[in-house]
Amino acid sequence: MASQLRNGMLLLSPHLLSRNVVDSGGAVHRCPICCRGYSNARSLEYHKKMHAGLTTCALCGKVTSKVEHLRRHLEHVHKLTQQDIRSIVPTRNKARPPARLV
Repeated sequence: MASQLRNGMLLLSPHLLSRNVVDSGGAVHRCPICCRGYSNARSLEYHKKMHAGLTTCALCGKVTSKVEHLRRHLEHVHKLTQQDIRSIVPTRNKARPPARLV
């Protein structure tokens, strides 16, 4: 049974609905876009970056599962320097501690 579109809503097959569901009784975190399930909230956050296009190579279109894998792809496949990679792949804003006044 394949996925179907009914009344403008995507209906997933039982196979797709059960995919990656945690049966161990732990909390399941579901992607609101594709319904994929994760046992860890951080894994879901990594997954959401795929839907946002943050893990897609701008040079060849390859989609990786994590931003760090995209950086590695750019370095090894496209032979880019770290400086070039930083200009293509956004880096997270690390909170800096406030400057100390002496």
